[in-house]
Amino acid sequence: MNEVSCRIFEIFERPLAAKGIAAEAMVAGTSVVLAKLRSKKARIDWHDFVTVMRNMRPHFTDEEYREIGRSHMRSPPLRFAAVIGRLMFSAMDFYRWQHKPREGIGNQLFTCIVPTHRELSAN
Repeated sequence: MNEVSCRIFEIFERPLAAKGIAAEAMVAGTSVVLAKLRSKKARIDWHDFVTVMRNMRPHFTDEEYREIGRSHMRSPPLRFAAVIGRLMFSAMDFYRWQHKPREGIGNQLFTCIVPTHRELSAN
């Protein structure tokens, strides 16, 4: 069903290489070829996504996973998007847009997850 965008996997390539681990380790036990995983326009099934993430787990500590996420959030494309987002939206409006079911930006990465949120107050 191709529920997961391959765009997310680029954040793991440099940390794996720094540890001397071949990128092919990500796709072991899947029907996905590395070239597909590297394609920003490709998508894979949820089952393959889970297997890829399981393949990477032995190579990273919890803190290393957090740092990979931090470095991704500091990447130039996301920093640019954050600047534009701050100009166009309030914090709550940005959150609503990002997590809008079937239309928000979050659905571009994972189409099998329906995001929801509940606002407890105006803030």
